[in-house]
Amino acid sequence: MYSTGATPFPHYYQMRHIKGYAPYGIPIYDDSTYVNKRSVLKPIGDQSVEFVKRWYMHAYRVYIPYMYHAMDILSLQHPFSYIANTEEQTPCVGDILIWKQAGMYKTSGHVAIIIKVLNQSAVIVAEQNTMARNGIRTVNPHSSAIMGWMRT
Repeated sequence: MYSTGATPFPHYYQMRHIKGYAPYGIPIYDDSTYVNKRSVLKPIGDQSVEFVKRWYMHAYRVYIPYMYHAMDILSLQHPFSYIANTEEQTPCVGDILIWKQAGMYKTSGHVAIIIKVLNQSAVIVAEQNTMARNGIRTVNPHSSAIMGWMRT
């Protein structure tokens, strides 16, 4: 689907493809890509932070201010609190899972919303800007790749 609505570059076409839906009917998009005849530009558009911000606004009516990188989520204050990844703690539905800045997330980190807790070592997350087919996947919240989570 092509849209020529309000884009940062009016002469570009914005393509948005819905990969799936999170709880509350919130769409999970593929990366936003602006295309013209000469080049392909990938803006910050549909990164993991954008999805988390949109999900919290729809699900909880909580506004998350602008942030450039996923790691900036750690700067959130009231009503959020940070919980470090330890075996003694288990995340809850609605928590924001935070990946470390390493591997494929080394530049800016990554965040996702926990939509279901299966057990202490498995949660289902909704996320954007990943290879997950429909934006939903199961992860181990106690993986060494996980830094911790934010809770409201």
